[in-house]
Amino acid sequence: MFTCPCQKGDVAKSSAAFDLEAATVAPELAYITARYAALAPFGKVVDLLSELLPISGARNAGTVRNRAMRTGEAVVRPHAAKTAEVTEAQPVKPVVSGLDGGYVRSRHREDERHFEVIAGKVIAGKVIDAQGGQFRFAFARNSPTIASDGFKQALAVAGITVQTAATVLSDGDAGLWRLQREALPNATVVLDWWHGAVRFEHALQVARGFGATDAHLATESVRGLERAKWRLCHGRWPGCQRKLAALCR
Repeated sequence: MFTCPCQKGDVAKSSAAFDLEAATVAPELAYITARYAALAPFGKVVDLLSELLPISGARNAGTVRNRAMRTGEAVVRPHAAKTAEVTEAQPVKPVVSGLDGGYVRSRHREDERHFEVIAGKVIAGKVIDAQGGQFRFAFARNSPTIASDGFKQALAVAGITVQTAATVLSDGDAGLWRLQREALPNATVVLDWWHGAVRFEHALQVARGFGATDAHLATESVRGLERAKWRLCHGRWPGCQRKLAALCR
């Protein structure tokens, strides 16, 4: 900011904005770019910043991504150093953990089309509410080894050990169950209602397919599965287990 010539003198009061090097971005602009890049696609952020900051806004989607990545790295470094100092003297009360995965399309199409991201949340105590201590984590599952190490590290930061009484909520994915067994072999695994109903629907489709060769077998199988599902939904797990065991025989 320079002094107006009419104010006797042309010495700059503050020239910090003009001392920035060519590869340097003002902290305010880096903050705005990273914040919106975390909420919207990079191309949309370019359009928004071009409207708000037509002179020094983002040039293209690559610029937005690079700024967001640099800001994220600067934030992660002190956080990682702080969590590395966490000792094992953590809460011993039971915890509830939710675990889920989703696929994200890779920006490097020549290498891979998409990759999987595992996300979860750990809540201290058996009651899930906003008052308890919560810890969120996420990591990319590029390989079984990386996924296992990432999940174990997230649990360690949250203070969860093999001896911690834990309940894990997941969608029944085999990969997620494998992660849970490796890190928390003694945890209680709970399948949510929707995915439980999907499993029954898959079994019912197979049972109906028996009608092409044996109508009686198809009818009895469908009837047994529907009764087992009804018992499970009404909290009668022993009866559901007996029905499923009879179908297996």
